[in-house]
Amino acid sequence: MFKRKKLRIKILILVLLILLCLPVPRHYKDGGTVEYHAVLYQIIQWHAYLNDGASKNPEYYYEGLEIQILGFTIYNDAHEMEYRYD
Repeated sequence: MFKRKKLRIKILILVLLILLCLPVPRHYKDGGTVEYHAVLYQIIQWHAYLNDGASKNPEYYYEGLEIQILGFTIYNDAHEMEYRYD
């Protein structure tokens, strides 16, 4: 009886850990930003247009990768870039 209960607890802990690591993707309408959000971590692939509000065309955009674990940023390669009209 005790071994069966131990096995159930181990399986339950394993299932909970898997559920905590499954990401949910979110797509934003700001130019193409995608966020993968799980309980334990968050990955953001930035591509957001920045506009001063006066003109219709974006002048700059924010691009890069940001990784957070438990709410703390461990990697941030995102930076602002000038938009070029070619």
